[in-house]
Amino acid sequence: FTGDLQKQQILGFGSNAALPRFIAVTPPNDGSTTIPAPEAVLDIFPVPVPSAIVGISERFTIRLQHSTSATSDATIQGVTFSGAAQAEFVVDTKSSLAVAFPLTLTAGQSRVIPILFTPQALGERKAVLTLLPDGDPSTESVSLTGTGTKNQDIALAVSPFIFPTIEPNVASDPQTRTIAGIGTVPVTITSVTIEGKDSTQFKFDSTSGKAPRSLPKDSTLRVVVRFAPTSAGLKEARVIIKFGNDQKSFELRGTAALSISATLQIGNYTADPGAIVDVPVVLTNRKNFPLNTTIYADLRLNATVLEPVDTTPKGTVLDGQRTIPLTLNTGDGKDSVLTRLRFKAALGTDTTTVLRVGGNASGANVTTLSGRLNLSSIPGAFVNSTTAIDAVIGQDVKIPLVVKNRHTIPAGTTMLVTLRFNASLLVTDATLNTSLSGGVRTITFRISTSSTIADSTITLNFRAVLGNAIQSSLDLSSTFKSGLKITPPAGTVVLRGYNQANANQLFLSDITTLAILQTSPNPASDNISLVFTIAAANPVTLTVTDVYGKVVREMLLTKVDEGLNTVDTPLSGMASGVYFVTLRSATASATTRVQVLR
Repeated sequence: FTGDLQKQQILGFGSNAALPRFIAVTPPNDGSTTIPAPEAVLDIFPVPVPSAIVGISERFTIRLQHSTSATSDATIQGVTFSGAAQAEFVVDTKSSLAVAFPLTLTAGQSRVIPILFTPQALGERKAVLTLLPDGDPSTESVSLTGTGTKNQDIALAVSPFIFPTIEPNVASDPQTRTIAGIGTVPVTITSVTIEGKDSTQFKFDSTSGKAPRSLPKDSTLRVVVRFAPTSAGLKEARVIIKFGNDQKSFELRGTAALSISATLQIGNYTADPGAIVDVPVVLTNRKNFPLNTTIYADLRLNATVLEPVDTTPKGTVLDGQRTIPLTLNTGDGKDSVLTRLRFKAALGTDTTTVLRVGGNASGANVTTLSGRLNLSSIPGAFVNSTTAIDAVIGQDVKIPLVVKNRHTIPAGTTMLVTLRFNASLLVTDATLNTSLSGGVRTITFRISTSSTIADSTITLNFRAVLGNAIQSSLDLSSTFKSGLKITPPAGTVVLRGYNQANANQLFLSDITTLAILQTSPNPASDNISLVFTIAAANPVTLTVTDVYGKVVREMLLTKVDEGLNTVDTPLSGMASGVYFVTLRSATASATTRVQVLR
């Protein structure tokens, strides 16, 4: 004998030669039935049978295995069925697996016998299959157990709908469950209802399927439910689907809870350095917030910009940030100021600071809204000119600087003013404190605080000279003891009364009506930008010629302003080499040399 004893029944019988032979019957292996161990095998071994719809045949097979050490054949004369449901089991003679009896098995041979199960009623259906072997004993049997199921049925997941917690009188997002027809004939869904003690707390969505409804096989019906509580607490109900004489259902669960929330906020403020700033901490947007609740909060800000005064806690300072812990009581339940903090504004490491508030309360949702303080009347030095300052070569140039808000310079300190410019264009007064580095001259001087003078003007005297550029920026900055540095927009000084030769050198000219001041880049490959000046706003012709005098490009510039102008000239189609760019007006011309590299 070979095989798994837990899945085979030994059917033994004798032969004409009196040799021991054995037939093993193997039931279907669908994992749905626990086969007894060898020592527990009954006289009639149970064989599980697939379930089938009442009146519909379902095929299954059993395998006969000749397992013996003998070499003689085993012959089975036939198969019979008996028992309460014997008429529901029959050997399938039309299957491609059909066998003819008598059936002879040689040693080690096996054959499959197909059997049809056609239940005539619902529930468990039992019969006995008997083999009629040619030997002793004359019969061997196994038990067959199948199940008859409905021909009208639905598939429905029965896991509950569990809705997220929401507030009373608010509807949740919908949840959807699909009913599928799985019977051989259409199922009539007679009703879909919500029942139970909290049935009124759940609602069918407008997109939910309606009943009565015929549901053919493989068609579906959507059940869409929303949780719509009218009071707080746990709510439970069931969706019940009725069809034919049967019904199926699944649970609905949801919890409604009052939202307890409020907003802790600080506003936005503006203050001069040295001013006292009152900062109220306000609780607003209360929703079901209980009376006299404790809120644990904190306020963080730039410690150099705001200094606590009076009874305002000092908190702790780390990396320049001050953190002030606050224990607040919500009071009578109305929107109110929970506390007032006082600070002195100072010219610190910045001109602004965030007033970042945080807070929480047990059992409540506290959102926070931070504020900001911006310093006003900030001291600093500025070039007192909204346009470029003209500087005629060889003449004196006056550059006015305005010092604003001297009264807010911290007492006992000074403001360090620094001016940087191109040293080749402007010669300074020998009395000024200057330094020179990389062609840039730096002038420094200090401005003290004044309680009586808000703004003052300082005029610096220079002489314009021929240098290596036609203009220079005037870069100003004001620095304070705290490390704060104020950098306003730079001013500009522009040379007048010069001409240009070879695109590199500048030289004096009593009257300059048209001049090319700069060409860049040079050498160039794609295009070149020309900066030129003209005494009057007149049209200008731009001509590009090669070294042989051949004109390779010509442009008419109609929009030319008096003074400085810039024009971009494309170099496409021009081979590598030296070219001359000439500008011509009605009264003057100017030429510069450019090099094209490919």
